Amino acid sequence: FDYVALGDWHGCREAGMGGKAWYSGTHETDRFPRCDDYSPGHALVVRAMRGGAPVVERVGTGQSSWKRLVMSLSDDSDIAKIEPAASALFPKGMPGHLLHLTISGPVSLQGETALANVLEKLSARLLGLKLENQTVAAPSPAEMENLIDKRLNPLLGGLAARLLAIQTGPDAAKAKLALRELYRLAIS
Repeated sequence: FDYVALGDWHGCREAGMGGKAWYSGTHETDRFPRCDDYSPGHALVVRAMRGGAPVVERVGTGQSSWKRLVMSLSDDSDIAKIEPAASALFPKGMPGHLLHLTISGPVSLQGETALANVLEKLSARLLGLKLENQTVAAPSPAEMENLIDKRLNPLLGGLAARLLAIQTGPDAAKAKLALRELYRLAIS
């Protein structure tokens, strides 16, 4: 054999036989990469000669790119870093591209709203946004102080203080969720 063209592999790669066997892959990127050597979106231009080694040239044909971004937020200020980090992955602009975004870390309740706005903007600019949102939203100390302040609203303040006390018991998860919803009701 002087050259063997193989199929059923979506990435472009040499398959052995001393450079005589190749997968061309798909002409358009069709999924997020699963490994480092996954290289879709190419066609191969091959010059094969009887008894000689083929000359294989990769030609980029894909118009869309599928990128991954993992960000760990340390506080609300890191939310503003998400959009610039995503934009840096697509130097020619985001339309026509897809992003798999994984975010984690703590955010305040106001930060949760800011995060939702950033994600909405990203989603509108991209062809597709696959999101793994592992952030944990909890009231900041200032948000809790305003919620518990009985001078502002005695009923809400008393309820918030009781829910805050429950946060260390067996119903802690329910109390945290109730505090988040109470805060949302109080600010709307």
